[in-house]
Amino acid sequence: MLKERARIVAGSLLAVDLLLVTLSFFLAFWLRSQVFPSWGWSATNLYPLEQYLPLLPITLVIWWFLLYRSTLYRSQRTVPLQQEARDILRLSIASALLLVLVIYALRLDDRLLGGDKISRAWIFLLYLLTTVFLLARTVAVRALARYAREKGYNYRTIVIVGTGATAARVADLVEQHGYWGLKILGLVAESRREGIAGEAPYPVLGVLDELPEVVEENVVDEVIFAIDRPHPAQLEALLLALEEQGVRSRLALSFLPHTGAKVEVGALDNLPDLAMTFLESFVWAGLVWGVLNWVPILPLDGGHMLQHGLEMFTPTKAAGIARVVSVIAGVAAVAAAFYYGQTFLAIFVGMITLMGLRSGRDEDSRPAPAAEPPPTNVYPDEEPPAFPI
Repeated sequence: MLKERARIVAGSLLAVDLLLVTLSFFLAFWLRSQVFPSWGWSATNLYPLEQYLPLLPITLVIWWFLLYRSTLYRSQRTVPLQQEARDILRLSIASALLLVLVIYALRLDDRLLGGDKISRAWIFLLYLLTTVFLLARTVAVRALARYAREKGYNYRTIVIVGTGATAARVADLVEQHGYWGLKILGLVAESRREGIAGEAPYPVLGVLDELPEVVEENVVDEVIFAIDRPHPAQLEALLLALEEQGVRSRLALSFLPHTGAKVEVGALDNLPDLAMTFLESFVWAGLVWGVLNWVPILPLDGGHMLQHGLEMFTPTKAAGIARVVSVIAGVAAVAAAFYYGQTFLAIFVGMITLMGLRSGRDEDSRPAPAAEPPPTNVYPDEEPPAFPI
């Protein structure tokens, strides 16, 4: 029942966001076509709205795909507003890049405006307004949900696994943030010998081995593991059992009880963790680019190697076959990047693929150079050469 209600709410919010994108589309056109010229910010008006309307379904499809794959419609109870705002900004940038890529690849400038350019100011206004509207919707939904939770509605019951210092900190956070809408049902001890840290006014519902039974006997929406010294094998079995019961679980593990939650353990002797992070980033970037450069996508090296290899067997058809293989490989790479959550990598590969496809089309449509006239044996300014008889 809880998951069904969450799906209904997520679908409703997605529909509202797509309506906001549509509103931004027409409002941006009105501002660029009517307001900007009247204020002297633009010397020319836009083309009629009918010539821009084919871009609306393309824009909606792009936004639907990105919003549907995002985390904006999951539970945002404990997610800071700044993080959600950054997610919206990233989605807006990705959507703008995709729209510009589609316009460039399909030559919509030529198809819709007869060779003229689609207004870049209109595209900027479209995504600026969309970002502002989505942020406003997010703030409004958060305020409404916060008000309802403070009144005792739309809450979730949770069980905290652990009775040590970490569990006490988690319980304090839940109590301090009442607008999260979380109610602590009780605690689950790691063992029967474990004592409770501090004054915790919550009943101990059982021990760790009895957690599945505790969830079955009570109405539990979420389980938070706040164990100071976890046992990986036991923890994995419990997480799988909770997943089968349809109960969400979170981990708030503290391996260093005398340090803050943000402290990380150093690696490789004295090499700082931050330096290790940068080193791994550069290494992974180099590996990804090295592998990507071998994929048969024009204009990457892999695409050129494929085309040169095909020219040895079929010189006249090598370029066409290479472009077909390039499109297939590019689509597969984009799909794989989206599947693994690498949105910007997918956009980058898509741009490379379409650029190679368009450059190939430009070469095909380029007129062949005029043939040079054949040399003549007439020399008007010189005497003809004398040949011996």
